[in-house]
Amino acid sequence: MTVDMSKVLPLAELVGEDAEETKGFEELARQARELISSFEWCAGVQEVYSGIVVAGVIGVFLVRILPARPDIDEWLWVIVGDVPPAYLVTDEASSPGEALVVYVDLMRQWVAAVNVGQPVTDLVPVNAAPMKEFAAMLDSRLRFLLERVLPEYADGR
Repeated sequence: MTVDMSKVLPLAELVGEDAEETKGFEELARQARELISSFEWCAGVQEVYSGIVVAGVIGVFLVRILPARPDIDEWLWVIVGDVPPAYLVTDEASSPGEALVVYVDLMRQWVAAVNVGQPVTDLVPVNAAPMKEFAAMLDSRLRFLLERVLPEYADGR
């Protein structure tokens, strides 16, 4: 799937309504760069575009990396914020809104597995112990994203 570049902004154009909001945006972008750079298959970050960014809550970024191996995708969605960080290939998400929906679906699989006592080893990694209390906290954040954040990006942006 090809990413719709009209749905993202170059990071340099990401400016908040005030200095504090801009600082929050920059912090999320820093987290996204740091996350993706931490993997051995990433030889560097070439470009970062903002998709959905709500300071202190969620950042969905499109990142172009320099793959360290030929089997690694050059373009990835990176999700950070007050949720478990993750990266996604662009195959099933051509826009930030679609990437957020895929992310929520993957995280809900983790929540469901934890709630019924199934192993989570083959699911998207979550930076929390697979305990029901953490699953409930994550589920609450996921509902907030679906109910309050995603509707603001109904056109895919």
